[in-house]
Amino acid sequence: MGHRPPYQWYPHQGGHPLGYPAPPSPATAIVAGVLTVVNALWYLAGAVVTTVLLVASAPIAAEEVALLVLYAVLAVLLLIGGILLFARKPAGRVLVIIGSGTAAGYLVLAPLLSATAGLHLHVGVELGGYYLTFLLALLPAIATLVLALVKPTAVWVKSGAHRSSTMPGAAKLSRL
Repeated sequence: MGHRPPYQWYPHQGGHPLGYPAPPSPATAIVAGVLTVVNALWYLAGAVVTTVLLVASAPIAAEEVALLVLYAVLAVLLLIGGILLFARKPAGRVLVIIGSGTAAGYLVLAPLLSATAGLHLHVGVELGGYYLTFLLALLPAIATLVLALVKPTAVWVKSGAHRSSTMPGAAKLSRL
């Protein structure tokens, strides 16, 4: 008779060898957060460009003011959402979804309104009949929206939303 180990260990299909569940992967949330911050900087730059155009133009057009307000709101919404997403706060994920959804909706509607109603609601560079900025901004907005909506991002945010810290005063900060 051969020596038999006191226990038989079979590898599990993922997770910890002792049966603990694997921690959620932060991959989708981190990519969504990075894209969110990039989008926020994009809209912040758009707000700066629009402000320069407003200052340079003698009669101030209502479309430019609306564009400035939209860019500023999107920049703030996305920046705060991205920061809160990195902090694993559920409100951050919600702000990212709202901000990227609004940005994608605006980017789809702006060229249509420009073509049909004659409103110029888009600052960009034309390239071959298409707005280069439209493509550069729409793809990350849609990718951010999808990554913020997927289940792994929600699980990762939820798993960190109620974690405790050993740092003094962290409990007060985590409730903000």
